[in-house]
Amino acid sequence: MNRDRFLNPDGKKSKGYVRSAHQEKELAKRGGGKEIYRSGAGMYQKGDVKGYNGVYTIEAKTTQCKSFSITREMIMKVEDAAVARDELPAIIVEFLDEDGKPIHEVAVVPTWALDSGEPDDGDDIVL
Repeated sequence: MNRDRFLNPDGKKSKGYVRSAHQEKELAKRGGGKEIYRSGAGMYQKGDVKGYNGVYTIEAKTTQCKSFSITREMIMKVEDAAVARDELPAIIVEFLDEDGKPIHEVAVVPTWALDSGEPDDGDDIVL
């Protein structure tokens, strides 16, 4: 018995899992970007959508929970992918109702992307 079958014996996929593919397609269409093949599971391209509004690389997340934690690993992954494409990073979290329908959506971006559009190397001197 594999891990997935053990954790989910009835074989049903979570509503968040099912919704995630639709979320990525909708984001790409809405922002005029392109979905990244296999959601960035390959060696070279990371993230879920590139070229969103011609500016952003997006990491898309869905949840039915009341809260969602953004980890440093997620931030680093989307930042590395975006900077490699000369884009700005963003994480979009979609909250779902009990039926799996989106009820709220929020974007998380690093403050350097809001301030100057360039990563802060920490060497800035202010006089």
